[in-house]
Amino acid sequence: MLTVPKKIPIMPDEKQWIQMFCFNIVQSLYFEYFIMCCILINTIFLLIDNYDKSPMLDKVLDMTNLVFIPIFTLEMLLKMTAYGIKFYFYVNWNKLDFCIVIFSFMSLFEGLLASIKINMTVLRILRVTRLLRVIKASEGLRQLLKTLYISISNMVTTAFLLILILFTYSIVGMSILDDVEFGDNINKDSNFKSFYLSMISLVRCCTRDNWSGYMHDSY
Repeated sequence: MLTVPKKIPIMPDEKQWIQMFCFNIVQSLYFEYFIMCCILINTIFLLIDNYDKSPMLDKVLDMTNLVFIPIFTLEMLLKMTAYGIKFYFYVNWNKLDFCIVIFSFMSLFEGLLASIKINMTVLRILRVTRLLRVIKASEGLRQLLKTLYISISNMVTTAFLLILILFTYSIVGMSILDDVEFGDNINKDSNFKSFYLSMISLVRCCTRDNWSGYMHDSY
């Protein structure tokens, strides 16, 4: 099986000193660590946002948003200048950064967006996805996700096997427990009188949600 060679950024000509300057910055490990720290701190501030927050907290969150948006915008512009527009959008991580920067600018016009019924919570959730950049910087996380991706087919097979087991025992439950009187756990919402409710009851038992109650009610 042929593999497509991976494109890597090419160092610009020394005559293009602006592009060369930006290239040296974005290729620096210190710059990458700085951006990662900003992502983590920004995520923490996004997570402490809550309903009916105090005016002071609201003001602090707005100020931090005004601090981090220029930082991430500057990162985007530096990479565009260093790599060129074509290579910048070739990298999927850069596409994600570009979209999040756009969403961040949209959040500055919260009042206008709210007036046209755009859910600001969705924009905040999309901005939190910037945390996925940590995966790029961590070799361990990349290997873990690669292993998870490879094992997805086995997970699907296991899920189908579980569904088959639940299907079989739902039929058995309908046959031998359909006349059980209602109690604290086996009731009108969870019983074995129909296939649907039988499946729901078995799923609940699989999660060990008071499964002993089902056992006592079925005596």
